[in-house]
Amino acid sequence: MDLKELWNQKWKNISKQLPETDFAKKCSDFLKEKENKNLLEIGCGDGKDSIYFAEKWFEVTALDFSQEAIFKLENRVKEKNIKNITTKVQDIRNMDFPEDSFDIIYSNLSLHYFNHKDTVKIIKELYGLLKKDGYIFIKCKSTKDRLFLEWKKIEEKLYLANNKEYNFFDEEYIKTLLENLEIISIENSSSELLNMDNKTNKSHFIEAIARKK
Repeated sequence: MDLKELWNQKWKNISKQLPETDFAKKCSDFLKEKENKNLLEIGCGDGKDSIYFAEKWFEVTALDFSQEAIFKLENRVKEKNIKNITTKVQDIRNMDFPEDSFDIIYSNLSLHYFNHKDTVKIIKELYGLLKKDGYIFIKCKSTKDRLFLEWKKIEEKLYLANNKEYNFFDEEYIKTLLENLEIISIENSSSELLNMDNKTNKSHFIEAIARKK
């Protein structure tokens, strides 16, 4: 089973939508007094955060490569009669948007599935999609996470677990990735998360906010 089939199967088996994340709330609070309202969420899953941003009156483009995830999101958009969400089934590694398309790019736990080469390519593309003075919000698994020490290393910055490949971020690494942007904050965080198998684990993350100069 390839990665896309794996995520399609997992999203198909999830019946309920969890509430918006704390990271989405934090980003919304940060943007509250700003005029930036055109937002791209990459790796949106079933869209809990995209719906939250739309209800805060952001114009949202929600992107995921899982057709099942987007199908669930589209059903909820119809149920809630939300008009300001556009959905896209696309791979983050092959996005199809014009340059300077978005005021805001939001990534919650979607950028730590790629090797270093692909991660650099994705960040470069996101930089091009972001308008001048636009903001990017990134949250990823950090090297403080216990699984960082337990998983099998495949190559530099890439590890294998549960048939999925993961990268782990630390402050130095994320600074390098975002070197062309003005970094506003980098913070470590942790939380109890319900994973795709309905098990609760304490996970550790790194969160970054940056602006395109």
